Amino acid sequence: MTCPVQTPDPILAEKQAILVTVLGNLCMAALGFGFALATDYQAVLIDGAYSLVGFALALLSLRVSALVMRPDNDRYPLQG
Repeated sequence: MTCPVQTPDPILAEKQAILVTVLGNLCMAALGFGFALATDYQAVLIDGAYSLVGFALALLSLRVSALVMRPDNDRYPLQG
């Protein structure tokens, strides 16, 4: 008797990885801006801004990932 092995869904794994990236970048941006305000140190402010850009790019990649997984239709017959 064989035990069924549950294989991970790659689409779900990708979405979860991007969500972790989104949350991580948002936390790093908040920490960067907070420490920059507390210490009045410009280099830390730049780190916070860089993390904020990473946050925006991760959100964009989450949207693109959702668009790529959409099924075919008459307007876009080669999707998916």
